[in-house]
Amino acid sequence: MKIYNIHYHNAKHCAKQRGIEWQFTYDTWIEWWGEDIVNRGPYRGQLVMARYNDTGPYHPDNVRKITCSENAKEAHTHMVFSQESREKIRQRMMGNTLRRSPEAEAKRIASYKATLAKKRLET
Repeated sequence: MKIYNIHYHNAKHCAKQRGIEWQFTYDTWIEWWGEDIVNRGPYRGQLVMARYNDTGPYHPDNVRKITCSENAKEAHTHMVFSQESREKIRQRMMGNTLRRSPEAEAKRIASYKATLAKKRLET
């Protein structure tokens, strides 16, 4: 089972980077995953550890196994959008593409051209 040692330490490190307390030891993490450990991972259909209501520490009593898709969907249900953001989303859903202002578009194009020029110089 030492093959999962890297996965355990990566999960612990990611929790720390996000400021979330990690209360699993390697052995309790392995035990918690059980036979599902072969199905864990970051891709569609694979399982992840999800905290209840995205609150509290990663602890055996505060996490459950769900798919990546379920976890992403759940994360978005707790998001709070401004009125402006909700209007942009509504417009996109209706098929109305939102155009950039001429100034913003010019800035985007200039940035793109600068990036291309820099890449050409590097080669």
